[in-house]
Amino acid sequence: MLSYRHGFHAGNFADVLKHLVQIQILEYLKKKDAPFYYHDTHAGSGLYAIADPYMQKNQEYQSGIERIWSAEPLAPLLNDYLAFIRMLNPEGKLAYYPGSPEVASRLVRDQDRIFLGERHTTDFTNLSEQYGRQNGIHCELIDAWDGLKAKLPPIERRGLILIDPSYEIKADYTQIPRVVQDALLRFSNGIFAIWYPVIDTYVSDKLVQKLGRLTANDILHLQLDLGRDRSAPGMHACGMVIINPPYTLADSMKETMPELFGLLAESRRGFYKVESLK
Repeated sequence: MLSYRHGFHAGNFADVLKHLVQIQILEYLKKKDAPFYYHDTHAGSGLYAIADPYMQKNQEYQSGIERIWSAEPLAPLLNDYLAFIRMLNPEGKLAYYPGSPEVASRLVRDQDRIFLGERHTTDFTNLSEQYGRQNGIHCELIDAWDGLKAKLPPIERRGLILIDPSYEIKADYTQIPRVVQDALLRFSNGIFAIWYPVIDTYVSDKLVQKLGRLTANDILHLQLDLGRDRSAPGMHACGMVIINPPYTLADSMKETMPELFGLLAESRRGFYKVESLK
């Protein structure tokens, strides 16, 4: 588990989907003046340089953000996402890609609160150096599931919980539905966004099915498959399950996913999903 470094994968197609959704949920929460809480279970380092050896080793960003960097999309959600990434690269060249902590730190307001949990000691050191002195942001070296137990429910009573483990530990696939159900008992109106990779289709489908049976009024499922050879090793698709999603998100993603898929897909075998699990 602790060998995983997100820098190897930063900016790939899975990050594009995850951060596009994260931005839209945070912007939705900002529509009300009341403060909200953002909780990142697996925060990582926060900001990644394209030139960093970690990103250059596998160059996964080339199949993600680099592929859409110069696009002029029609879908508003995709435009919002690209505007955010370009704001981090004001010279017009793709030099930096954000992790989810950077997205949150840029979008929250003074009255909102951020918790960044991370268990990898090196990543936590980087995280603390970047965000530990910022008002409203608390960084903690802690196990993701212990962090949920300790911090929920938040005093704000509304917010976003982003759950995106590496899934290097196979038990995560079976543990996450139990962890999320327990968290929902304490924070029933919170928005829970769970990211997952598709490496073994059977395993990921079972995870989605279990999450879809959790006690919630609305559960949205998104999946993006680039059409890669499924017999080859590695991740060929990814998805997100959003529990208690903003009421606008499903329609907005139905508008966005065809264009996003068209920009990222690698073969005609690919597909995308936007579906309710309730």
